[in-house]
Amino acid sequence: MDKKYSILKEEIDQQNRSFKIYLKTFLLDADSWKLLMLISKQTDVYIFSGVIRNFLLGYFENRDLDIVIRDIDDITIPRKYLSRIELKRNNFGGYKLKIGMLNVDVWGMEETWGLKYSNRKSTPQNLIKTAFFNFSSIVYDFNKEIFIYGMSFLKFYETKSMDVLYQYNPNMPLCILNTMYYAKKYSFSIKYQLCRWIADNYDDSMNFKEVQRKHFGKILFSSQKIKAFVGICRDSLSKLERNPEETAIFIDFH
Repeated sequence: MDKKYSILKEEIDQQNRSFKIYLKTFLLDADSWKLLMLISKQTDVYIFSGVIRNFLLGYFENRDLDIVIRDIDDITIPRKYLSRIELKRNNFGGYKLKIGMLNVDVWGMEETWGLKYSNRKSTPQNLIKTAFFNFSSIVYDFNKEIFIYGMSFLKFYETKSMDVLYQYNPNMPLCILNTMYYAKKYSFSIKYQLCRWIADNYDDSMNFKEVQRKHFGKILFSSQKIKAFVGICRDSLSKLERNPEETAIFIDFH
């Protein structure tokens, strides 16, 4: 590993304990924290996706928290917690919780779409390999208090450039919309493979309005904005493919 990545890895690993404190102190209320601790005494618990990225980059605004656990159907939850937390089944065969303004999705590792589709063993190391975005290729082992990640996340952490890692996804319109959302909200640049994926998978028949309403609760991008964005990705391919590891594009949404 290059020295620059070794330094970045050390910087991330130094925050192993701090992230757990952040979860307890800033993100979850007292009952939710007790419930998470209760579950962690019964099985392995992994925090996944955007909340880690935001924490490491210093963005403390989070809409969602994704939690992956083993053997979800074997977990015992006392009734007193069920009466205090809004709980319902989600699309992953797990549960969706509402904690204040925070949406929490909890699902079993064995039911993770990418692991099932790729026929990989249910391990955190394989879980990060089936993340669509490079910035999602990191998990936090709650029980061991360590981050688990690889080079794909380190490269994102260094450059703040989005790329596609695992190209198969059951919700392609949302992948395109999320690329736009993160590029606009955080000014993340976009690398060649992600531009290529968007150009290859975009279809005029995709129902972006319905997907936006379901995921964001409102329409963030018009059809014209989406088509313009895809056009920029397509027009940038020839430039980016000359040096796909080093170059990326910024999109100005204003």
